[in-house]
Amino acid sequence: MVGHKLFRDMKGIMALVQPIILWFRQDLRLSDHVALMTAVHEKAPILPVFILDDRLEVKGSWAMGAASRWWLHHSLKTLDHSLRRLGSRLVLRKAAPRLFL
Repeated sequence: MVGHKLFRDMKGIMALVQPIILWFRQDLRLSDHVALMTAVHEKAPILPVFILDDRLEVKGSWAMGAASRWWLHHSLKTLDHSLRRLGSRLVLRKAAPRLFL
């Protein structure tokens, strides 16, 4: 039952609702975020997630540089702060996304 939220619908019947996973990838804004607006419209719990692809840690053509890491760090902090003001928080994970989700 982890990840489910109990809520009372309009008829007073108890129901289990699966959360909607909102996977932040490149668009780290809340304003005019289409997937977020869709999730809010569904009226289900929202689980905001960012997964740092661990393959980006390996030196090579796809490795992140220092400036990219700095930008990502501060962008994720800002996003988490915005989510916390709304009563949520950003779940951060480091993994291969296909294995995590």
